[in-house]
Amino acid sequence: MIRAALRGSRKHTRWEPSGVGLNRAPCGLGEAGDLKPRANPANGNRSTVSGETLLEPIIYGDATGYINNVVFSEVIFILLKISAGMKAYELKKDPERVKASLRSLNDQLRFLREYFTELEVNEKVKQTAIEIMNEHGLLPNDALIASTCKHYGVDTILTFDEDFRRIPWLKIIP
Repeated sequence: MIRAALRGSRKHTRWEPSGVGLNRAPCGLGEAGDLKPRANPANGNRSTVSGETLLEPIIYGDATGYINNVVFSEVIFILLKISAGMKAYELKKDPERVKASLRSLNDQLRFLREYFTELEVNEKVKQTAIEIMNEHGLLPNDALIASTCKHYGVDTILTFDEDFRRIPWLKIIP
C-alpha cells in the first residue's frame, strides 16, 4: 500500500457536475507506474490521466489518501468558485451565493471525508514548514503541505504545482 497526499491546483481543477467524478483531477494518488495515460478527444487526443484513474487506488483500497486542513480548505474554495461561476473577490462579496454553492457540493464533501484521512497540522508541522520555506522557497500553504507529508511519512503527492518538485523527498504525480 502506498501513502500519498491530496493537493488541489487552482489552475487545473474541474469537478464534473455529476458528483465525485473528476476531469483532469486536481487531487488523488497512485504510484507513477499505476497511471495509465489515455487519449482524450476533448483535447486533441493528447494523452491525459483522468481523475477517475488517479483516484482508483484509493477507491479500491490499494492506497491510502491523506489531506490536511490547508488542502481541505483549498479544495472547498476551488469547488465553491467553480460551482458559483465566480471569481474569489466576487464570491467574497456574496455570502448567499457561497451558501447556495456549498449546498450543491454535498457529494464532493462526502467523498473527501470518506476516502481521505485528514492529518493534523500541529506545532512540529508548523515549525518544519518554516524550515521548508527557508530551505526550498515554498510559500506558506505549500510548505505546510510538504511539512505535513514529511511529518506523517507521506512520500507521494498529486499536484500540478511545479513548486513541489523542489522538495527532494516527495514523489510528484502526475
